[in-house]
Amino acid sequence: MAGARPSSHQLATARGPLDYTLARSARKTIGLRVSPAGVEVRAPLRLPHAEIVALLNQRADWLWKHLDRLSALAPAPQLAALQQLWLLGRPLPIVREAGPPGVSLEPERVCVRGARDDAHAAQLLKQRYQAMARRLFAERLQGFAGRWRTPPSAFKLSPARARWGSCTHDGVIRLSWRLLFAPLPVIDYVLAHELAHRIEMNHSSRFWVEVARLCPDWAAQRAWLRQYGQHAPQW
Repeated sequence: MAGARPSSHQLATARGPLDYTLARSARKTIGLRVSPAGVEVRAPLRLPHAEIVALLNQRADWLWKHLDRLSALAPAPQLAALQQLWLLGRPLPIVREAGPPGVSLEPERVCVRGARDDAHAAQLLKQRYQAMARRLFAERLQGFAGRWRTPPSAFKLSPARARWGSCTHDGVIRLSWRLLFAPLPVIDYVLAHELAHRIEMNHSSRFWVEVARLCPDWAAQRAWLRQYGQHAPQW
């Protein structure tokens, strides 16, 4: 029996919609494939779609992890094409000046000084953003100290382009330094999300109760992140 034409679908996950294609054939098991083209599901012809969705929900974190890895390997856009960068929720113009190499993050602009070329400018920006993110995120995390039930074992930065945060089973919380583009309340929501995983390593109703306890307006902050996430740095 011939397989059906691949169809496009979308899975609602805690991190947002996850697009996937479904290809059915005369196979006996479900197969998952993550590539630069996206997520592909290969399933038996008569397998109920509800069972496919259930499997994808179980593997959602794994799928996002591999999508993040592929995103990090993708070529970054040319810095010369960028005219502004977002910092703490505000778009700021990029200005280049002569002088000793460095970057200043000013209230009304991002100033790159002494860059030899675009690659050097991107390197300077990345170093400056990472330094600020490391300090600021640690401060925001400490602000939860009186509310968390189980403290993180460590805090680290990550280079992920799409996965804003993660929490390992041994309690290590990671935040993407690129999250620095978002306002402080959004950063706090992501921290609350990961701290809630210290209690529930899933996205059950109990997990969201814990998120709401740590960050009562989490839904508004998540909505902002979904709407403006494309403005995160990609260099």
